[in-house]
Amino acid sequence: MVVDTNVFISAFFHNDKSAQALLRYSQENKIKFCFSKDTNDELYYIFGEMIEKFFGSFKTAKIMERFGRLVYFSEKVEHNTKTNYSEDKSDNKFIDCCIDGNIKYLISKDFHIGNVRDFEKEIKKEHGIEIKILSPLQFSMEMLKLKFTTK
Repeated sequence: MVVDTNVFISAFFHNDKSAQALLRYSQENKIKFCFSKDTNDELYYIFGEMIEKFFGSFKTAKIMERFGRLVYFSEKVEHNTKTNYSEDKSDNKFIDCCIDGNIKYLISKDFHIGNVRDFEKEIKKEHGIEIKILSPLQFSMEMLKLKFTTK
């Protein structure tokens, strides 16, 4: 799954339970985070800024350990695609990562990425992949549906 940087920041620094659930799913090997170089670079940059901003306010060592585990166990995706579906051009890297890695889920709380849902049919037609753009809460609901339909 591809996850927008804002979701990780919400999980680590803003105590967002829905976003934190994604970290838990990853630790339980139910999902795998995927990053391209561009999405990875953004995550490191923003995470570094947040550590600077909140240093001393949080249990920094624990956050750094969890972040390190997240990155270590993630899958790298070779970045080749350049799309233009999002109004915010910097958000296209997340869509590109889904396309390049043939990844079904894009998790974001970003309004601009959410608007890309309008292009899901076009993305499927042009790139042969059906991307589901969900919030962390919507993804957790999807996980519950899968859990109950497979039992």
